[in-house]
Amino acid sequence: SFKQESSETMSSFLAKFDSERSLYEGVTGRRLEDVDLIARLLSAVKPRLALKLQESHGSKVRSLSLDELKSDLIFFERLLKKSDAAATGSKPQGSKSNGKHPHGGESGSSKPNDQGKNDDKKNLPKGRCYRCFESGHNANSCPADSVADVAERCGKCGNYHPSSICSVNIDDLLCGYCHNRGHRASVCTAPRKSQPQAALQYVTTSAPLSTSVSFPAHSIDLFLSGKRFSCLVDTGADVGLLDSALALELSDTVRLPAGSISLTGVASSGIEASEELLVPVSNGLGQCVILPFLLVGNARPPILRGRNCLAMLQTAGLLVASNLMMFDGEKARSLLDRCAERYQEPECFPITKDIDGGQPVYTHLVQLDAQ
Repeated sequence: SFKQESSETMSSFLAKFDSERSLYEGVTGRRLEDVDLIARLLSAVKPRLALKLQESHGSKVRSLSLDELKSDLIFFERLLKKSDAAATGSKPQGSKSNGKHPHGGESGSSKPNDQGKNDDKKNLPKGRCYRCFESGHNANSCPADSVADVAERCGKCGNYHPSSICSVNIDDLLCGYCHNRGHRASVCTAPRKSQPQAALQYVTTSAPLSTSVSFPAHSIDLFLSGKRFSCLVDTGADVGLLDSALALELSDTVRLPAGSISLTGVASSGIEASEELLVPVSNGLGQCVILPFLLVGNARPPILRGRNCLAMLQTAGLLVASNLMMFDGEKARSLLDRCAERYQEPECFPITKDIDGGQPVYTHLVQLDAQ
C-alpha cells in the first residue's frame, strides 16, 4: 500500500503523493475529489503525524482544504522535530521553522517564493476571535458590528492576502456565523445576530431507547442517567458519536453547534451531524472530565468513543478507566460552563504524552489543566 516511509520527509512524500495522483488521473481519466485525496493522505502519512493533526483539529479535520492539510502536515513535522530535539538536547535538522501555525498566516512551505498560499505579511492573533481580534468568544459567535482589517484580508479564508490568489476552494467553506457557503466566519460581514451562536442548552426531556444490541469485547460500560450502556471504543474513529434519541434522556449536558459535518467511513458514510454534545463523566473516584460527542440519528451502537474522547480522557488521566458514569449536579454544571466558555475554532497545539501535571493541555474542544 502507498505509505510514507519512516525516514521520508513530508515534503518528499507530498511530492511523491502528487506524482502518484497525476499518474492515476492521467491513466484513468478520472479526477480525484479533494475529499478522497484528504482521506487517502491521512491514511498514508506517519501515524504520529496523523494523530497530531487529529488532536489539533478534531472533528473538523475533514473540512480542511487539501492545501491546508499539506501545510499542516509540514508544520507538525517541524514541530515534532523541535520537540524531539528538545527532549534529546540537540538541534533539529532540516528547514527552519518559527513554530507558528501555518493557518495563522506564516509560511507552511519551504519554498521561498511561494507568496500566494501561506507567506502572509501579518498573522491572525492566536487565542482570540478571528473576526474582531478580541478575546472571550470565537468568530461563530462574534458580537462585533464589523470585521477587523477587512480591507486587508482575504474575503474567503480570512488570512492576509488578496482573494484573487487564495487557494482555498469556496465549496469547502461554510460560515458558522451566517451559515452560508463561500467564506469563513472570520470575515463574515452579515448583520450581527441577536443571540450568540454557541448558546447553552440544557437537555431535560426524555425519550425511550432500546439497548438490546450486543457488542464485542472492545467496549466499556458507560452509565448514563441510571442506565447501563455498552460504549464501543474505536481508536480508528476521528470523533465520538452519540445517538440523538439517547441525548434526550440526559440532563446536565450542553449542546453546541458544529456547523455541517459529513461523516465518511465504512459504517458512517453519508451521515450528517450539526451538533456536538458535551457530557460530564466520572470514574467514581472523584476524577471527572467532559467528553464531546457528535449527535447523529439512529446511531448503532448508540455510543461510540473516538480519538477525540480518548484525548480528553488522557488529559484527565482516565485513559485506562474501564467503566465510566455520568455525573450531574452543581459540579457538573460548573465544569460544563467552563468548557462551553472555552469552546473555540480549533487553533491549538496537540496533546503530548509528556504532560508534566501543571502545563495547559489543549484539544480541539477545551483547554484544561492536567491534574
